[in-house]
Amino acid sequence: MGQPGDPASGQTDAPPVESAPKQNRGCAIAMIAGLAIVVLALLVGGVWTVVVLSSAGGDYEHAPKCAVGRGDALKTLVPDRTAEVDQQVKNLEGTGREANECRWATAEDGGHAPAAARLVLVSNTGDAERNAEEQATAALKEATKDHDASKLADLGDEAYSWSDSTSGYDWGCVGVRVSNVYAETCYTAATDFNAEESIPGDDALAGAEELARDVVQGIKDSKE
Repeated sequence: MGQPGDPASGQTDAPPVESAPKQNRGCAIAMIAGLAIVVLALLVGGVWTVVVLSSAGGDYEHAPKCAVGRGDALKTLVPDRTAEVDQQVKNLEGTGREANECRWATAEDGGHAPAAARLVLVSNTGDAERNAEEQATAALKEATKDHDASKLADLGDEAYSWSDSTSGYDWGCVGVRVSNVYAETCYTAATDFNAEESIPGDDALAGAEELARDVVQGIKDSKE
Protein backbone atom coordinates (compact mmCIF):
# COMPACT_ATOMS: atom_id res chain seq x y z
CA MET A 1 0.00 0.00 0.00
CA GLY A 2 1.33 3.42 -0.92
CA GLN A 3 2.38 5.95 1.73
CA PRO A 4 1.47 9.64 1.91
CA GLY A 5 3.64 11.48 -0.58
CA ASP A 6 3.87 8.42 -2.83
CA PRO A 7 2.06 9.04 -6.16
CA ALA A 8 0.74 5.49 -5.94
CA SER A 9 -1.22 6.36 -2.81
CA GLY A 10 -3.08 9.19 -4.48
CA GLN A 11 -1.86 11.56 -1.75
CA THR A 12 0.86 14.16 -1.89
CA ASP A 13 2.52 16.02 0.91
CA ALA A 14 1.46 19.65 1.34
CA PRO A 15 4.22 22.02 0.28
CA PRO A 16 6.21 23.40 3.21
CA VAL A 17 5.19 26.84 4.43
CA GLU A 18 7.94 29.31 3.68
CA SER A 19 9.05 31.69 6.36
CA ALA A 20 10.64 35.03 5.63
CA PRO A 21 14.36 34.95 4.82
CA LYS A 22 16.39 35.28 8.00
CA GLN A 23 17.91 38.57 6.88
CA ASN A 24 14.49 40.16 6.24
CA ARG A 25 13.12 38.82 9.51
CA GLY A 26 16.08 40.21 11.42
CA CYS A 27 15.59 43.67 9.93
CA ALA A 28 11.89 43.59 10.76
CA ILE A 29 12.54 42.59 14.36
CA ALA A 30 15.17 45.31 14.69
CA MET A 31 12.63 47.87 13.49
CA ILE A 32 10.05 46.67 16.05
CA ALA A 33 12.68 46.87 18.80
CA GLY A 34 13.62 50.39 17.73
CA LEU A 35 10.00 51.49 17.99
CA ALA A 36 9.89 50.12 21.52
CA ILE A 37 12.84 52.33 22.44
CA VAL A 38 10.95 55.37 21.15
CA VAL A 39 7.98 54.46 23.33
CA LEU A 40 10.20 54.35 26.40
CA ALA A 41 11.70 57.73 25.51
CA LEU A 42 8.22 59.22 25.44
CA LEU A 43 7.41 57.58 28.74
CA VAL A 44 10.56 58.87 30.41
CA GLY A 45 9.76 62.39 29.25
CA GLY A 46 6.30 62.17 30.78
CA VAL A 47 6.19 59.97 33.84
CA TRP A 48 9.67 60.19 35.27
CA THR A 49 9.64 63.96 35.63
CA VAL A 50 6.55 64.11 37.86
CA VAL A 51 8.01 62.02 40.67
CA VAL A 52 10.29 63.46 43.35
CA LEU A 53 10.50 61.34 46.50
CA SER A 54 11.37 62.06 50.09
CA SER A 55 9.20 60.07 52.50
CA ALA A 56 7.95 56.49 52.97
CA GLY A 57 4.50 55.13 52.14
CA GLY A 58 2.56 52.55 50.11
CA ASP A 59 2.66 48.77 50.04
CA TYR A 60 5.82 48.39 47.97
CA GLU A 61 9.20 49.57 49.14
CA HIS A 62 10.96 48.58 45.91
CA ALA A 63 9.99 48.52 42.25
CA PRO A 64 8.80 45.07 41.14
CA LYS A 65 11.14 43.12 38.88
CA CYS A 66 10.53 42.23 35.24
CA ALA A 67 9.59 38.70 36.33
CA VAL A 68 6.07 39.97 37.15
CA GLY A 69 5.47 40.30 33.40
CA ARG A 70 6.73 36.89 32.36
CA GLY A 71 3.39 35.08 32.56
CA ASP A 72 1.03 33.33 30.17
CA ALA A 73 0.05 36.57 28.44
CA LEU A 74 3.61 37.33 27.39
CA LYS A 75 4.07 33.78 26.11
CA THR A 76 1.04 34.23 23.87
CA LEU A 77 1.69 37.81 22.76
CA VAL A 78 5.42 37.51 22.01
CA PRO A 79 6.16 33.88 21.11
CA ASP A 80 9.73 32.81 20.42
CA ARG A 81 10.77 35.84 22.42
CA THR A 82 14.06 37.05 23.79
CA ALA A 83 14.52 39.51 26.66
CA GLU A 84 16.16 42.59 25.13
CA VAL A 85 15.98 44.81 28.22
CA ASP A 86 15.75 43.77 31.87
CA GLN A 87 17.34 46.42 34.02
CA GLN A 88 16.92 49.12 36.61
CA VAL A 89 16.39 52.64 35.31
CA LYS A 90 19.27 54.83 36.41
CA ASN A 91 19.75 58.56 36.90
CA LEU A 92 16.19 59.24 38.02
CA GLU A 93 15.48 62.66 39.47
CA GLY A 94 15.13 62.79 43.26
CA THR A 95 15.98 60.04 45.72
CA GLY A 96 14.19 57.03 47.14
CA ARG A 97 12.47 56.11 43.88
CA GLU A 98 13.07 52.93 41.92
CA ALA A 99 12.10 51.86 38.41
CA ASN A 100 12.70 48.82 36.26
CA GLU A 101 12.31 48.63 32.49
CA CYS A 102 11.68 45.47 30.53
CA ARG A 103 11.36 44.71 26.83
CA TRP A 104 10.75 41.47 24.98
CA ALA A 105 10.81 40.93 21.23
CA THR A 106 10.57 38.01 18.85
CA ALA A 107 13.92 36.30 18.33
CA GLU A 108 15.49 36.59 14.88
CA ASP A 109 15.27 32.84 14.38
CA GLY A 110 11.70 32.67 15.69
CA GLY A 111 8.91 31.09 13.72
CA HIS A 112 6.39 33.90 14.22
CA ALA A 113 5.88 37.40 12.87
CA PRO A 114 7.76 40.07 14.88
CA ALA A 115 6.14 41.34 18.06
CA ALA A 116 7.33 43.40 21.01
CA ALA A 117 6.15 44.23 24.51
CA ARG A 118 7.39 46.92 26.87
CA LEU A 119 6.91 47.08 30.64
CA VAL A 120 7.97 49.84 33.01
CA LEU A 121 7.53 49.53 36.80
CA VAL A 122 7.97 52.49 39.14
CA SER A 123 7.73 52.53 42.93
CA ASN A 124 6.76 55.85 44.53
CA THR A 125 7.34 56.73 48.17
CA GLY A 126 5.71 60.14 48.43
CA ASP A 127 6.87 63.74 48.64
CA ALA A 128 6.20 66.80 50.79
CA GLU A 129 2.75 67.35 49.24
CA ARG A 130 1.48 63.85 48.35
CA ASN A 131 1.58 60.39 49.85
CA ALA A 132 2.98 57.50 47.83
CA GLU A 133 -0.35 56.41 46.34
CA GLU A 134 -1.26 59.97 45.33
CA GLN A 135 2.10 60.26 43.64
CA ALA A 136 1.53 57.07 41.67
CA THR A 137 -1.86 58.45 40.61
CA ALA A 138 -0.12 61.63 39.43
CA ALA A 139 2.22 59.52 37.29
CA LEU A 140 -0.78 57.75 35.73
CA LYS A 141 -2.47 61.08 34.94
CA GLU A 142 0.71 62.46 33.43
CA ALA A 143 1.06 59.41 31.18
CA THR A 144 -2.48 59.72 29.84
CA LYS A 145 -2.87 63.49 29.54
CA ASP A 146 -1.89 63.68 25.86
CA HIS A 147 -3.98 60.68 24.82
CA ASP A 148 -7.65 59.85 24.42
CA ALA A 149 -7.51 57.38 27.30
CA SER A 150 -10.28 55.03 28.40
CA LYS A 151 -10.78 53.91 31.98
CA LEU A 152 -10.43 50.19 32.60
CA ALA A 153 -12.57 48.46 35.21
CA ASP A 154 -11.36 45.80 37.64
CA LEU A 155 -7.66 46.37 37.00
CA GLY A 156 -5.45 47.39 39.90
CA ASP A 157 -6.56 50.40 41.93
CA GLU A 158 -7.05 52.51 38.80
CA ALA A 159 -6.12 51.99 35.18
CA TYR A 160 -6.42 53.54 31.73
CA SER A 161 -5.68 52.39 28.19
CA TRP A 162 -4.75 54.37 25.10
CA SER A 163 -3.43 53.98 21.59
CA ASP A 164 -0.28 55.47 20.15
CA SER A 165 1.35 55.47 16.75
CA THR A 166 5.06 55.56 16.03
CA SER A 167 6.45 55.49 12.49
CA GLY A 168 3.13 54.18 11.23
CA TYR A 169 2.99 51.40 13.80
CA ASP A 170 0.02 51.12 16.16
CA TRP A 171 0.82 50.51 19.82
CA GLY A 172 -1.61 49.67 22.59
CA CYS A 173 -0.67 50.91 26.07
CA VAL A 174 -2.10 50.49 29.56
CA GLY A 175 -1.14 52.45 32.66
CA VAL A 176 -2.17 51.04 36.02
CA ARG A 177 -1.65 51.91 39.68
CA VAL A 178 -1.29 49.21 42.32
CA SER A 179 -0.93 50.97 45.68
CA ASN A 180 2.24 53.08 45.25
CA VAL A 181 3.45 51.28 42.10
CA TYR A 182 2.86 52.68 38.63
CA ALA A 183 3.12 50.11 35.84
CA GLU A 184 2.84 50.66 32.11
CA THR A 185 2.58 48.02 29.42
CA CYS A 186 2.79 48.62 25.67
CA TYR A 187 2.36 46.06 22.89
CA THR A 188 2.55 45.84 19.12
CA ALA A 189 3.07 43.17 16.48
CA ALA A 190 3.55 42.94 12.74
CA THR A 191 1.02 41.35 10.45
CA ASP A 192 3.73 39.35 8.68
CA PHE A 193 7.46 38.63 8.68
CA ASN A 194 8.28 41.71 6.63
CA ALA A 195 6.79 43.97 9.32
CA GLU A 196 5.45 46.45 6.80
CA GLU A 197 2.22 46.85 8.75
CA SER A 198 1.22 46.48 12.38
CA ILE A 199 -1.80 44.69 13.73
CA PRO A 200 -4.89 46.92 14.17
CA GLY A 201 -4.87 49.33 17.09
CA ASP A 202 -7.73 47.52 18.84
CA ASP A 203 -5.75 44.28 18.79
CA ALA A 204 -2.68 46.04 20.15
CA LEU A 205 -4.80 47.53 22.95
CA ALA A 206 -6.24 44.13 23.80
CA GLY A 207 -2.73 42.71 24.00
CA ALA A 208 -1.50 45.52 26.26
CA GLU A 209 -4.46 44.99 28.59
CA GLU A 210 -3.93 41.23 28.68
CA LEU A 211 -0.29 41.79 29.64
CA ALA A 212 -1.25 44.44 32.21
CA ARG A 213 -3.63 42.06 33.96
CA ASP A 214 -0.87 39.47 34.22
CA VAL A 215 1.52 42.13 35.55
CA VAL A 216 -0.93 43.29 38.23
CA GLN A 217 -1.38 39.74 39.43
CA GLY A 218 2.39 39.28 39.42
CA ILE A 219 2.85 42.44 41.50
CA LYS A 220 0.29 41.24 44.06
CA ASP A 221 1.82 37.77 44.18
CA SER A 222 5.27 39.25 44.81
CA LYS A 223 3.94 40.73 48.02
CA GLU A 224 2.86 37.36 49.45
